[in-house]
Amino acid sequence: MNAEIVISGLCSILNPFGENPAMSDPGVIVVQTMGHQHGPEHDHIGYLAYDSDVVEVTGVPTAVSVPNTTFFYFPVDGWELVIDGITAGTPKPTSDHSFRDLVAHRDEYWPEAEGDFDRDVVPEPRKRPKKTAVKAWMRFGAGEISASRISKVPWRFTGSSGMTLQRHFAEEVVYSFSVAGNAVVIQLYDLESEAAGEKLTFKLRDSSSTVPLSLILGNNTQIDLPQSLFREVTEHVEHPYSTHFAFLNQTAKVKDGPIPVAINPKDDGGGGGSGGACGPGSGNGRPTS
Repeated sequence: MNAEIVISGLCSILNPFGENPAMSDPGVIVVQTMGHQHGPEHDHIGYLAYDSDVVEVTGVPTAVSVPNTTFFYFPVDGWELVIDGITAGTPKPTSDHSFRDLVAHRDEYWPEAEGDFDRDVVPEPRKRPKKTAVKAWMRFGAGEISASRISKVPWRFTGSSGMTLQRHFAEEVVYSFSVAGNAVVIQLYDLESEAAGEKLTFKLRDSSSTVPLSLILGNNTQIDLPQSLFREVTEHVEHPYSTHFAFLNQTAKVKDGPIPVAINPKDDGGGGGSGGACGPGSGNGRPTS
């Protein structure tokens, strides 16, 4: 069956096409956000979500209902998520131009950090991220990576050298793949000890449907969670300075990375409002493939 992982919020795509030998397999990390300087209400929820009207699931005893929606999510904190039937990095995923052109790539907006990694966050080959730095980790194999949900608000990064990067950035990265059978099975492993946890099995309620089975792997504040689950495009923002983006800059050991600022952030037309840009991003340079 065809399936997709929709990646939203404070998540960083790492080594998406295996081009960097100093990094682990292609994949995504959900970054830790505890201790935000503006208080606990700005802490983010790491989650794996599904629409219960479309998807049925077994093996999720702690699924949380999102009020006034048909969505449920499984909190992820301290787990590696392994898709059954997908071998990490073999073969490596491909992409279309959208991922290259529309995602915030760290080495583009922060060239001073090129090649610099905090190894608690970005593991070396055959190593694992630390729980203190990462909530969850999923590695990619065969499939395609693309960008989606393009913000209608342009954002600008300004580096220490005065270099600027302005773009309508993607608010989602989508990993599309295929598995044998009629279910997507995700096995959880402890992020550090590798001890096996729950096995989650997702199926489409309509077995005759030809749409991909869609799951959302995200990291959002409680207030921004519905917008990510319903995949609403941002049309205006309340706060022009996206301070939450600093969590994505933690992929580097050097500090004080650029924070994006919204251009013309407020539109009284309403709809699609958000607290600010919260990723996802790519923790290394703009890919060449």
